Amino acid sequence: MGVLLQYFHAIGAFNALLLSVVLFFSGKLNPAGKVLVIWLLAWSIYAVSPLIFINAPASFLSAFHIIALWLPASFGALMYLYLSLSIRRTALLKRDIIKFIPLVMCLLLNADYAFMSEVQLADFRNRGVEFDIQHQIAMVFLYGQAFYYFAKSFRLIVRYKQQTESELSNFQPAVFQGLTVIIGVNLILWLLEILSALYSGVYFLALASDIFFTLFLCFLGLLHWKEPHFFSVTHRQKIPDESHNREHLDPIVSHCVDNHVKRTEGYVDASHFLLDGEKKDDSSALLDETLAEVFQSIDVFMREQQPYLDSKLSLTSLSDQLGLGKHYVSEAINAVSGQNFHQYVNNFRVQWFCKQLKENPSSKLLDLAMDSGFSSKSAFNAVFKKLTGKTPTQYKSLVTPSL
Repeated sequence: MGVLLQYFHAIGAFNALLLSVVLFFSGKLNPAGKVLVIWLLAWSIYAVSPLIFINAPASFLSAFHIIALWLPASFGALMYLYLSLSIRRTALLKRDIIKFIPLVMCLLLNADYAFMSEVQLADFRNRGVEFDIQHQIAMVFLYGQAFYYFAKSFRLIVRYKQQTESELSNFQPAVFQGLTVIIGVNLILWLLEILSALYSGVYFLALASDIFFTLFLCFLGLLHWKEPHFFSVTHRQKIPDESHNREHLDPIVSHCVDNHVKRTEGYVDASHFLLDGEKKDDSSALLDETLAEVFQSIDVFMREQQPYLDSKLSLTSLSDQLGLGKHYVSEAINAVSGQNFHQYVNNFRVQWFCKQLKENPSSKLLDLAMDSGFSSKSAFNAVFKKLTGKTPTQYKSLVTPSL
């Protein structure tokens, strides 16, 4: 191990340890933060272990390196738990312990290294690791868990992105872009680790692998310290049963629900089993008509009550205001407007913004954007450009050319 690499391991271990302590005492230790603290501590121990192995004469400290060498077998699970808990704001569960089975297997497969004598340790320092069957199986667990949790993290992000976009009016794509970058960088780092293991004689690969992993974890630690809920996604509350009391319903909405119950009672919608060229039956046509009525009631409510001006509007809260089940509202919006909930609501917000700008041309763009229901300037700019083909400033210069 080169001197430069030793210095870097010492610096990396110290920084990771310092960050874990700062996070622990920062008062921002949510469940995701706890996982990140464990991750930083594990990396700190892993980074310092080669220095102990090289410089410490005691067999206990040397054997400690053998154990710490396999701590990265927990990094895949720690990444997944951090992302999952950040998004969902849930607590750690007892069953999460099973995610660390790869680490346990690696330690068991190499347990004999921790009980080597001084002579054996000296010989181990000279010849390095023997790639026997136990070590090879442990390597499979080490790299297998990394790619397994990479795939699991990617599926998690895709699923929550789709759910959030369909249920929350203020969908923040930047959050999911950031999450994608995290798992993408993690994948690159693990590929670099594999190359470093395959070409162990190439000093640059080992150095680059350790440097980038340290920088990645320290960046994540600093980001969490500054904004502990940066990756969190606000989710709906538990949805009430769709057969809940309808006494508070708007008359138009109640009429649509009653019609749907009468028309659909006694049959199952099998329209998705139709072959190409077949016509929908009467029951499917009735369902389409019901969705059109439900959508009309939604549209009237949106235009008259303007719930979209609330930046926290969600599919669940709109359904509660209408007195309809979330399923009816979502299906009606998708089927009739051809848009998801997020797109449908933001159309109203942009229309309201444009109307207010024409009536009050001296208003500040950001103030109008926030008043229209957007939760951030970046989200407003992205949606406005997508819907109008112009930036808010360009649009203002067209509608108020004299200003």
